[in-house]
Amino acid sequence: MPIHYVPPTPEALLAQKKRRRATSAQMAQIYGLAGDNQYRKYVGGKEPRAMSLPMLFLAMAIENRHATVEEVLDICRKETGAIIDLDAAGEPEPSQD
Repeated sequence: MPIHYVPPTPEALLAQKKRRRATSAQMAQIYGLAGDNQYRKYVGGKEPRAMSLPMLFLAMAIENRHATVEEVLDICRKETGAIIDLDAAGEPEPSQD
């Protein structure tokens, strides 16, 4: 089943950092990165890295350990603005006849 995923923008990740009142080092820890310099590669520079869905999902799942998969996906969407559509199988919608 294909998943339609658009990663969070660097601006959205910075907004998340600001809302949390977190440092770059703290954000790196949340996302399982080696350090703040690695986190900055996702939010700055000429060509910022795109955050992968597994990385985003795992970070939000660890912070919300009692959430269901759907709840974690919703948190990913709300926290970072990522677009995650699990129903993007590329098949036409069933007719409503």
